[in-house]
Amino acid sequence: MAETEVEAVEERGAISVLCRKTWRGLKSFAGHHRKLTATLILIAGIVWYVMAPIWHPVMLTTWLYAGWAALLTTPFVIATLSFALFRKVGENGSLVRKFFRRVFGKLAVAFSLIFLVLAIGGFTPWGLEFRHFAGLYLRFQELPIVGLEILPITREERLQPLRSVWTQALEGTHETESPGQPRFVRIGKDYRWTLPVAPTYPWQKIFGAINGIYNVSGTALSPSFLKDSREKVVFDVGEELLFAKNTHTCVLRGLSWFKYWTYQPSDVIYLKDDEGKWVQVVSLIHWDGFPVPLPKFGGVVVIEQREDSILSFFERLFLGCGKHIPASQIGKYPYLRGQNILPTAVSRHIAESFRFRAGWSGPLWGNHEKDIRIPDLPVDGNDLPFGVVFSGIPA
Repeated sequence: MAETEVEAVEERGAISVLCRKTWRGLKSFAGHHRKLTATLILIAGIVWYVMAPIWHPVMLTTWLYAGWAALLTTPFVIATLSFALFRKVGENGSLVRKFFRRVFGKLAVAFSLIFLVLAIGGFTPWGLEFRHFAGLYLRFQELPIVGLEILPITREERLQPLRSVWTQALEGTHETESPGQPRFVRIGKDYRWTLPVAPTYPWQKIFGAINGIYNVSGTALSPSFLKDSREKVVFDVGEELLFAKNTHTCVLRGLSWFKYWTYQPSDVIYLKDDEGKWVQVVSLIHWDGFPVPLPKFGGVVVIEQREDSILSFFERLFLGCGKHIPASQIGKYPYLRGQNILPTAVSRHIAESFRFRAGWSGPLWGNHEKDIRIPDLPVDGNDLPFGVVFSGIPA
């Protein structure tokens, strides 16, 4: 009996036997402790949902590279299965079958090794760079490019660089607070710089809130950051706050299961809605396509002001926050029209795709015909590209 079990283990493999025994043990435990098992499953589900923002980068990365991995490994799998098929065909048969096995079996092995090298190489820096180039080329092919006969004239010029605006805001802020990222937004017919005022210390970021917003002229030579430029607000979430109070974390919890895999919160801006109330507008990146997902505009999530309370805590923890407005419905909201709500990553990807104006060979080494590149200067405080306002261009 013992010899039979040893032979069975050797035939099926030690790992297979270990998996079978583990599964039988878990199944037996669940059968004898049903209430405890149900409780553990419920707790695991709650922990998974509450910790969803932590798993999101892993899930998103899985989606981004799953198609690329499938594209690279499929030829290797086909070649390997072909070799196994040829080997089985030629075991017992005529000379023709044996010749078929020798020739095509060796070819299958050769192709299998070649595709294996390509699959491994696809996840090297050079392979990932090729994937990035492929995404840019596909993105350029989708763009509805329209030629302009006359170059448009800019208006509402933003004269101050981002770093200068942030530094001036910091000088007028108390030491326990710090200004957030400046955003150039439209409020009514005026274009303004808006900056949230967030707590500085970690415990304040955990238990505090966003209680103020700087609202200064975006076209002035020297914006004023006096007391009258700061408006009082009450946001229980913010981009600078931590854990459940973080805007990105709260938005992720409000996404559906499908959007959880393919959507990503991006820029957070503060502006006034059609009723004159301050709101947070979070732009979303939608990673669309397969096997190389492309970053596209996925609409926005609008978060209204509310006081921090026990009820809001449980809402943030289990339901998330904000109202999702798809990209197709942005035009229905006047305060969102003409705003620079396109995520920075999306606009960057579109701008970089113009490297392929001369076709797929445009950006290749030794060519660079019509190759447009975005300069990245270490001393530049402005993320490129950034939005500008043109005359005669409808919002």
